[in-house]
Amino acid sequence: MFSVYGVVMGIEKDCGCFGNAVKSDFGWGMVGRNLLLLMTTIFLEKSKKNYLSAEGIILTNK
Repeated sequence: MFSVYGVVMGIEKDCGCFGNAVKSDFGWGMVGRNLLLLMTTIFLEKSKKNYLSAEGIILTNK
């Protein structure tokens, strides 16, 4: 939400979300990245599978 607000209001500074690791200027790229992260989170939460856990990897390889 804040990234959309920043684009609409014309904020042109780095938000600092990822520190110095990634440049995070307000813009449609930031909005797209945040939507992708949100969709990934929702998918993983709804799937009820442990894709990224050691337990999930062990159970699926049996």
